[in-house]
Amino acid sequence: MLFTFLLLVFLGLLVYSIIKDSEEIGIFSLFMIIVMLVFVLTSTGLNYLHQINDITELNVIENRKEVYEERAEEITFKLKSVVREYVEHEEGIFENLSSLDVQLYAVKYPEIKSNKLYSEYSERLNNLYNSIYRLRQDEITLTRNIERRKRYHIHVFTPIIPRE
Repeated sequence: MLFTFLLLVFLGLLVYSIIKDSEEIGIFSLFMIIVMLVFVLTSTGLNYLHQINDITELNVIENRKEVYEERAEEITFKLKSVVREYVEHEEGIFENLSSLDVQLYAVKYPEIKSNKLYSEYSERLNNLYNSIYRLRQDEITLTRNIERRKRYHIHVFTPIIPRE
């Protein structure tokens, strides 16, 4: 808004200098218009590059999340097989349990914690969920930046800023 106002003021001064034949005001106005246009073009170009980078990074994050979630499912399956050995009498329950529910069996049956495989799978699963959480936080930040750039930055050439 301020940029548009200043641009109009300098354009008015340029027109005024042409009408009144004042060379000094005309040169100053023309110089300021050129400086403002260079600033806007540079700002728009940088915002364009940041937008492209953030959109690409968002796609990378989505792919990583999918891979981590697949690994978490595989480890959950392995974790269930380890716990199944200790609680054979509750066999029918395991198909519907999440990884967190399976890990809770270690509280109910403390001897499970002493199993090396259980400890390894449990640690790997927790690390994967922590990674997924961090990726989701990055995803939120990037999405917020993309939306902010689409709405609030001053662009004379707004249509060239990518939307998706």
